[in-house]
Amino acid sequence: ATATATATFPAVPAAPPADPGPPPATPPSGTSTKPELVMGQPYGDGYTTFVVHGSGFVPLTRVRVHLIGHDVAPFRPTVDQKGTFNYAIDQGHAFFSGPILAGIYHVLVTGAGGRQATATFQVHPQPPAGGPRPTGGGTPSPSGPGGPSRPAPRPPVSGPRPSPSGLSRPQGA
Repeated sequence: ATATATATFPAVPAAPPADPGPPPATPPSGTSTKPELVMGQPYGDGYTTFVVHGSGFVPLTRVRVHLIGHDVAPFRPTVDQKGTFNYAIDQGHAFFSGPILAGIYHVLVTGAGGRQATATFQVHPQPPAGGPRPTGGGTPSPSGPGGPSRPAPRPPVSGPRPSPSGLSRPQGA
């Protein structure tokens, strides 16, 4: 006797985020004849991990990653058999003890035989603490005029609530 298992899944996938931001840069495929660097993400905030993808370096050797104006990374990535490697800038706080400071940064990678390549990334300033202030429609603050405000409370919703996918579910499901 054989048993057949069946499963049912929701037909509607979850909606993507409203603004996922730009897609990451496409890393070079395969190998290159000259060294090249591509940033996985060319810009972000101070908490972003910026990944450097290198190709065209001598296979099975180590490369030196230098954040110009700061320091050389204490870890030296090993180049794979196709001449590529990846390195995450400041993942272990090698360059900054906290978030990366806002600015434009240049990465220089040097490999065997003096092979070099550079890439650039940009760190945007952090938004002010607490995020942007509401421009109106909030409840007056107990601290008086000019003080912080908060959004007015929403009235309770009555009746059945829609599921996250926007489809209603039968009771007891």
